Amino acid sequence: MTARDHVHGDPTVQPVPASVVAQVDAADTTLSNPHRAVVALGSNLGNRLENLQGAIDALEDTPGLRVKAVS
Repeated sequence: MTARDHVHGDPTVQPVPASVVAQVDAADTTLSNPHRAVVALGSNLGNRLENLQGAIDALEDTPGLRVKAVS
């Protein structure tokens, strides 16, 4: 797999450098006051379901971010 194939073949999405992942993981273990956010996603171009799933997958792959629910 190349960097270009990271998220569903999207060439604009690049993997997070390992050094950043390590820093975020270290910060995450000491985070005592997490923030909650509600994110609304929408799509009206191309394959809407695939686009939305790609966005959710990208969020789930983001270090320090946890997706708790999808509806």
